[in-house]
Amino acid sequence: MKNRPQSSLDHKTEIQRDGETPIENNRSYGRLIPNIYEKALFADDISVFFSDCLKTIGETLEVSRIFLYEYREDSLVLKSIHEWTGGRLPAGRDVLMSIPKSRVPWWMDTITGNEIIKYSDINEIPSAFERRVLRQIGIKSLIAVPLYLSKRFYGFIGIADNTRNRAWDDGITSIIMAAAQIMT
Repeated sequence: MKNRPQSSLDHKTEIQRDGETPIENNRSYGRLIPNIYEKALFADDISVFFSDCLKTIGETLEVSRIFLYEYREDSLVLKSIHEWTGGRLPAGRDVLMSIPKSRVPWWMDTITGNEIIKYSDINEIPSAFERRVLRQIGIKSLIAVPLYLSKRFYGFIGIADNTRNRAWDDGITSIIMAAAQIMT
């Protein structure tokens, strides 16, 4: 993996925020992957499946929003296909429905390089455009995991917190990666 601050799997967050529960003490985290797997086994409608998965992940991890983007190779855009906000926030996909690949070269290079984008503070993201876009919808911290379908880049799942600069520890990162693999 390329050496980028807070965007590699090797980065470890040592700070536990007030009110956060360590992953090993949170039983709902342990049930998340089996729940997603069960949804995959019995899914009849892919759209309903994605919506249910995002809701389950969002509620379990207690995040502000989760979004799913699909890369459209024919038009070279990232297209927002699903978003969950728990009804507490306006949907960001109204603002960011379609993002041309050419507008987000840093993001695309990172995510298509099979790297996780992980920032506890979006102000540390090296690209000004991405920082501005994320601020526009109130995001303070985020993690984005690439999605692959039949070994081809499909898009990404992004999980964000609009209320605080959240530390994304290795346990949560692993859970998100596992959920992303099941979803594709």
